[in-house]
Amino acid sequence: MTPIEPEDVVGRIYDAVADADRWPVALTSAGKLLDADGMLLLYCNMAVGRPQVVASVGFDGDVLAQVASRHIDDDELVRESMQLPAGEVVSRTFSLRDAGTRTTIFRRSLTHVTDRIRIAGAAAIRSSEVYASLWMARGESRPPFSARDLFTFTELLPHIGRAMTVHHRVANAELEATMAAGAIDRIAVGMVLLDAAGRAILTNREADRILDRADGLSIRKGTLYAADSNQTARLRQVIARAGGSDPECGQGDTTGGAAVRIARVDGGPPYHVVVLPLPRRCQPKNATGAVAVVFITDSERGQSPVDFLCGDLYGLTAAETRLVSTLLESPGLTAAAKAIGLSRNTVHSQLASVFQKTGTKSQSELLRLILGGIAPIRAPDVSSGFHTVFEDPDQPDD
Repeated sequence: MTPIEPEDVVGRIYDAVADADRWPVALTSAGKLLDADGMLLLYCNMAVGRPQVVASVGFDGDVLAQVASRHIDDDELVRESMQLPAGEVVSRTFSLRDAGTRTTIFRRSLTHVTDRIRIAGAAAIRSSEVYASLWMARGESRPPFSARDLFTFTELLPHIGRAMTVHHRVANAELEATMAAGAIDRIAVGMVLLDAAGRAILTNREADRILDRADGLSIRKGTLYAADSNQTARLRQVIARAGGSDPECGQGDTTGGAAVRIARVDGGPPYHVVVLPLPRRCQPKNATGAVAVVFITDSERGQSPVDFLCGDLYGLTAAETRLVSTLLESPGLTAAAKAIGLSRNTVHSQLASVFQKTGTKSQSELLRLILGGIAPIRAPDVSSGFHTVFEDPDQPDD
């Protein structure tokens, strides 16, 4: 077998930067270079969590998952590596006489079970923001790691550190994208992000609901379509203007934006569609990301505020909150009383209390206050945080 060279390992480490699924390959080659029976790579975003396993080879997967679930940062060796400067090796050989290390998580749950009792590792990067460490292990029948082994190991650490710095940046970007997606799912207006070619790259939950109905608006091959061809053409024009690709717009003119009504197939009230450019600071210079956003309002669905928020904001009782919600759907006191199942006098008294608490004097003023405040916020449910990403808009329709 051809011996593996350090540069081969380094190359595979940087391959894993571009494709995290290749970390096992990189660790396998590192294990061969170091003559180790097991390799383990840990990572921690210090701002949000505890160390987690990025990849491993030579350890039982179920056992390792158990160790990770029991907070691997509680282990004596990991804690020591988090306190020492990056590159300073922590090395142990566990034995039955070593009572102190028998109590560690590594000893009880990982090394003893998998016969990888000779452990050496170090932080590859350690700062207030990010920690990553690499560990190598051998079985009890194998010799301890030599000075040469440890030297070779430390030669790999700077490359692991650079790779995990990139990993940290990507993980942070993905976390921020996930949080942003969860935030826009809280809005009761459909939102579609468009690229420079006018293709949808992300939709929120309300947009998914509208588009899935295909009642006047739909997405095909990543592109928004109206049921009416003339309205589709108008929609294209509005999107092109907002995205700066309309030939009638000046070079780099992204101030455009417009609105269009899209008729429903079922004859219901039309959708109100507003297309606006993203702020310049949010637009990618190479035009490969989102440049415009589409807001779709379903007037048939209405804008119902989250009931408990009304109560929190204005100190309304449950009965008063129910009345406000009913007035939004059934304007007029008589209609509201009928919908609630109470007498008009009772709801009149409740409404007087609502006026006093909200500082309003009429139903129209009250509804403007509510609709201008929390009405666009959608209540949480089990689908919170999910969004749709259109990764390949050129795929043919089924």
